[in-house]
Amino acid sequence: IICNLDHLKAKMVKEHKNLGIKNPKELYHHYRNKRDFEAESQVSRDLHRDINRSFFKDKSFEKPIDNNENPLFNVLNAYAHLAKEIGYKTNMHNIASCLLITIQSEEDCFYFFTHIMKIIGWRDCFIGMQAESKTAKILGKIEMVIEFAMPDIIQHIDDCLNGFMHFENIYLSHFEGIFPK
Repeated sequence: IICNLDHLKAKMVKEHKNLGIKNPKELYHHYRNKRDFEAESQVSRDLHRDINRSFFKDKSFEKPIDNNENPLFNVLNAYAHLAKEIGYKTNMHNIASCLLITIQSEEDCFYFFTHIMKIIGWRDCFIGMQAESKTAKILGKIEMVIEFAMPDIIQHIDDCLNGFMHFENIYLSHFEGIFPK
């Protein structure tokens, strides 16, 4: 993912000038600290449920969500408030948790996550009826890149895990919330 983080932050701050935001940290904290989703809303239920269900584990993801102690909750809550038209959807936690483990900066993770969702277009995977086909296309592209760039890893996955079943699990978990119980 090609992204100039400083440029992205400056652009987003400029877009939020009307809020009196002066710098990237202030913008992130503005959205991170919001807690105005109703406790019974679907966004709130899904977000609270998924925080502990990430494929990527880290002790910090187990911290309480009160007082901004849980970085995964903070990033996802901030994004849900920034992008109210989509909010939080199941499986966003897997993307954000992977970024947090890799980047290890909550604020930078928020900006990269926003970039991936908006600029790269991954948010389309979570909107409406096209979500299923868009998700399948993205996973197909990821598989092609890995097959081309890392054939040894592909062979290992084929030998040990019977192909890309981990991608299939991520794909299926995206839709688990819509299946009848």
